[in-house]
Amino acid sequence: MRCACLTSLLLLHAAPVAAEQASAALLVALEPGPDPVQLAGLRDQLGRRFHLLDAEHLRKLLERFDRRLPAEELIRDRLRRTREALRRSEPEAARTLLAEATAAAAELSPTAEARALSAELAVRRAMLAQLLKDERGFHNELRCALTVEPELQLSPALYPPPVAQALEEARVMQAHARRITIDVRSVPDRARVMVGGVDRGATPLQLTEVSVGPTVIWVYKDGHQSRAVTIDTASATHFEVTLQPLDPISSMRYLVQAVRRSDPASRQLAALALAAALKVDAIVVVSSPDVRDAEIIGVPKPPPPPARGPVWWQDRAGGALLGCGLALFAGGLGMLGWAAPVVGDTLTS
Repeated sequence: MRCACLTSLLLLHAAPVAAEQASAALLVALEPGPDPVQLAGLRDQLGRRFHLLDAEHLRKLLERFDRRLPAEELIRDRLRRTREALRRSEPEAARTLLAEATAAAAELSPTAEARALSAELAVRRAMLAQLLKDERGFHNELRCALTVEPELQLSPALYPPPVAQALEEARVMQAHARRITIDVRSVPDRARVMVGGVDRGATPLQLTEVSVGPTVIWVYKDGHQSRAVTIDTASATHFEVTLQPLDPISSMRYLVQAVRRSDPASRQLAALALAAALKVDAIVVVSSPDVRDAEIIGVPKPPPPPARGPVWWQDRAGGALLGCGLALFAGGLGMLGWAAPVVGDTLTS
């Protein structure tokens, strides 16, 4: 009986295991999307090949379009309209547009693009202050721009010569300003702190060598909403900022937009980054009204190849042969155990 059980266990272990079904997410990359009936048909077809991501909140993000402008696009739009308002000497319109753009910029991560947009915003706020005859505000905003981008240069095609000259004067003032230390804290702590494009460490932090005057300090942490805080270090040497946790949809939205905006040549990298964030093996991108042109990006898990060749005991036949051999061996041992007393009695007699 023991031999039979051992043989069965060996055969069970040697049987090939079914491959785990690969997972995928469906992403609609054109607006308006394909016919809903065709899209549903595509989902059915994909469901026979993949374990398809089906959470309603993720499907809404991946298969429908969010009408809200991404923060960077909103800021560019408001900057463009601000330039027009300043050209027409419409300070109130410019003030409203700049307020919207500044609020959006305060929540950007401190990428090179975000810092360039924030610096341009500060220069446009300086031009608004100049239009309103606010000399102090004019110079303070230019110094803010330099704390974001210390090497900022203004194009003569986009800015009048007096503004470019005033920026160079602000640069000289910044270089000779008194330096102080600021105590920076955050909730939660261990957030990174950036000033002038340089990562200065993690909170809680004694931020040294900060010039006295208006300064933009970026505080950011993975999984949380970044904050760009403008403080006047002449009167404040301590500040604390609370970073709000990002919900999963907010953190995914940027990756989805990256796939939708990328050209076919660069789409693969963006799609693979999205697949990693969604924890799926592939992204199925629908970028044509004809769903049959859908592109599968990713490497689905291949089924494990059956073991053959030298490792013969992992094969089904090899397992059976090994089991039979062990059964015969165990049976032989049993016969020896039965025959031993008989041989012993014979030798004794």
